Amino acid sequence: MYPKKLKYDYLSGSAGKCKVYMGIRYKGISGSAVPYTLYLISLFLICCTPALIPPIETDVVVAKQKWSDASLSQLKEGYTLFKIKCSKCHYLYRPNKFSEEKWHKMIPIMGKKAKLDSLQTMLITKYILTAKETNSFTKK
Repeated sequence: MYPKKLKYDYLSGSAGKCKVYMGIRYKGISGSAVPYTLYLISLFLICCTPALIPPIETDVVVAKQKWSDASLSQLKEGYTLFKIKCSKCHYLYRPNKFSEEKWHKMIPIMGKKAKLDSLQTMLITKYILTAKETNSFTKK
């Protein structure tokens, strides 16, 4: 009936068969190389992302300067909530990424989106601002 229409490759300017992976056309790349390349890129990004480390006793001394009732268990709970709840929607920002004022504005807004209660929001705030002050959020 009608002749079969060939896909047109706009990069090379020719009609022919192209490999399609995730909506992207690849000409001359084997089908197994594309996922492998994407895997290597994501592995590189994961390795370059700073790892969060849990708070330690010396962090409590800094936290007590702002909150007299601060404890290691509160900071650890804030750390856990930050890792679990915040990473559900976006990657975790370094605590030193934003100013203290910006964190005070963003955490309650994000807390509502994540359906956190006021206690959980306060614990995350304590953890983030303490980690920001001590720079104890990455492995040294």
